[in-house]
Amino acid sequence: MDKDYRWKIWLYISTDLPDLLPVFQSLFQADNLTYDCENVWEWLTGSSARFNTTIDLSREHHNGESLYSEPVVILTGINQLDDGKLEQIQTIALALTEICSGPVFYGFATLRNNHSYILEPVGQLARQNIAIGIANPDGSSFKPEAQVFGDQDRQSAAWDRLSSYITETAKNNSDEFIPLSALGTEAFSAIKTLPASIGTLKQVTKMQFYGSQLQYLPPEIGDCSALTYFDPYTSYDLHWFPYEITRCTALKSSRVSTRALYGNYKTRLPFPDLRTTLIQYESEHLTCSVCGKPITYAETNQVWISLWVGTDVLPLLVNACSTTCIDALPTPPDGYLPWPHKGSNALLQPLPDEENFRIEMEAMEERDRLHLSDTPNHEPEIENPAGSKSATPLTAEQEKKPADNKTFSLIKLVRKIWE
Repeated sequence: MDKDYRWKIWLYISTDLPDLLPVFQSLFQADNLTYDCENVWEWLTGSSARFNTTIDLSREHHNGESLYSEPVVILTGINQLDDGKLEQIQTIALALTEICSGPVFYGFATLRNNHSYILEPVGQLARQNIAIGIANPDGSSFKPEAQVFGDQDRQSAAWDRLSSYITETAKNNSDEFIPLSALGTEAFSAIKTLPASIGTLKQVTKMQFYGSQLQYLPPEIGDCSALTYFDPYTSYDLHWFPYEITRCTALKSSRVSTRALYGNYKTRLPFPDLRTTLIQYESEHLTCSVCGKPITYAETNQVWISLWVGTDVLPLLVNACSTTCIDALPTPPDGYLPWPHKGSNALLQPLPDEENFRIEMEAMEERDRLHLSDTPNHEPEIENPAGSKSATPLTAEQEKKPADNKTFSLIKLVRKIWE
């Protein structure tokens, strides 16, 4: 059996392939998609304007009947493992979750002697049901347990000093808010969140929380309408932000320790499960993060979404009053789950960057190893007319081999440095 190092995407769907033709036409923006079949296989072929690639969807069938137990396997024109195309494959896989209630897989395959596949997944993605009151795909309901986030001591001297500093900053019409400078290191290290009064700093353009112990920010941060620079760098306990921070429309620059963030592309740190846990702020006052309607915690439908804020993609907690408000949320950037979700350790996210790099490096090494194994270790010798031995002149292909050896050595060096 041979390894097939082309990217493949596959999913299981209980619908006849001809009936799926209009669905895939719409999903891929493929007006030229056509259906065909033979004794064992059926397929759809065409080209995708949405993803700028050819597409070939196939599934086994028997006596003209689709085998729903077999996967629909999708090949694209994105076939090389060493050209940074994994993110494009993940983007297509994410799009396919729009039509599939189960997971969508992507990875490689081993070819059997009869040319069928043994599929080997590298990753998988699936969309959650985020309707209010729904926990699981089977439709069972849930009642999340309320959890007041953070452990701030609001009776401490440090908290009183922070509250006074906010009052003074607003009164003096200062354009900077830097608690470390005002409170000192010891008091600043006792601050785990900010008072709701932070929303009164409508004139502040610069906020700096470098090296803080912050665990979350209140939604009132969204009232800081003049904010242009936001710096919580090295605040390693700050894993998420309120969606209301997107209301700071003047915010253009940020500095965040992104490896500590839920869902960040570098680590894919799992999101807390909002199906079982309701994140509750200290204040009982709550409004819909999207439309601003006053709601109670019993009425909110909390979801996560990742969006650009300043110069970083941040994980944001949304308190939504309705599915209409959830549907109105912006589309996340490429490389992140493209829809709101409930989180949990079991949530299927795209692979982290480091895992992507490992997969592509291993594929490059394997490709070059196979290529070099076909290269002779020495050049064949022939007799020249004078009777002495000389090497056979190199062909154009053989002249390329030293460069291939250098490439393989470079790959090994890069991999060693990365590890």
